[in-house]
Amino acid sequence: MLNRSSHPCFSLFEGITHLPPEQIAADIFKKEQRIAEIMVNIQQLLAKKA
Repeated sequence: MLNRSSHPCFSLFEGITHLPPEQIAADIFKKEQRIAEIMVNIQQLLAKKA
């Protein structure tokens, strides 16, 4: 039988805390906004070179 406490795969998850869904959604939204800003900057740089 598998002993979870001594198995190396399960030890990878020790100490991990779970975030509430609202926090995860807020973090994803912030990252999406940053990606959109970067994309605008890239488009502006490409337009200047054209």
